[in-house]
Amino acid sequence: MKMMILKDFAQIWNSKIPDLSFVQNVQLIRLKHASCKKNLKRFGQIIGFISKTKDNLLNLTNSLNGFYAQVKYKVKEKLKKILNDKQIIEKNI
Repeated sequence: MKMMILKDFAQIWNSKIPDLSFVQNVQLIRLKHASCKKNLKRFGQIIGFISKTKDNLLNLTNSLNGFYAQVKYKVKEKLKKILNDKQIIEKNI
């Protein structure tokens, strides 16, 4: 189950979010279509939500990468200590 969730997350993360540069043209569209202002406002809100979500996911990914690096370092240090202790014990036997 966890692997499936991780796989789904990886697929979502690796998928490309479309370029949102067309949002700059919203003002021109509003001038041409005054009756659509409510729809355009909602569209802008959706784009804002997507951008915030993407930023949040990036921050979480950076945090996870940092935690992983810390754990990896600690595991390496513990492994070195265990191997060193093993050598000391073998010498004493």
